[in-house]
Amino acid sequence: MKPLYTTEEYTKANLQDLLPLECIECGKTFYKTKSHIHKETNSREYNACSFCSHKCMGPSRMSRVDSVCKQCGALFTRQFSQVRSKNLFCSSSCAAIYNNLHKTTGSRRSKLEVWIEQQLLEKYPELCFHFNRKDAIGSELDIYIPELKLAFELNGIYHYKPIHGQSKLD
Repeated sequence: MKPLYTTEEYTKANLQDLLPLECIECGKTFYKTKSHIHKETNSREYNACSFCSHKCMGPSRMSRVDSVCKQCGALFTRQFSQVRSKNLFCSSSCAAIYNNLHKTTGSRRSKLEVWIEQQLLEKYPELCFHFNRKDAIGSELDIYIPELKLAFELNGIYHYKPIHGQSKLD
């Protein structure tokens, strides 16, 4: 979006007042209501306030953007219309790994895993444990004891019952 109004003009405007914008495709001046601009700037959806018409919006949706995966650093190309956030990933697998590692709520581990970790560390302080690491086999293991070459993978009810539906279980 390329605004042709000042911050002061935006602040003073009522929600239904029209404010000028410049089309990023053709450069023409067009107008949108303050409420529409507010909605678009706070949305993760495609930004319609950047274009004066569907005719101008179309070519940009077809254009491609070269990006770097936030997780693995791989180069990849996406259509401009698919770029909806600052975090771009080459695959859903990289997105899942990144999002799991950077969660701000919830937990990646079950209560059972946490309890077992506490018990093992308390009862066997001389052993070195790796919890939820990928360095042993390239895939995450719930518990790995390198000195014993012993690993545990805990499968909870989500692996056996359709808690989130049959398709997720399948």
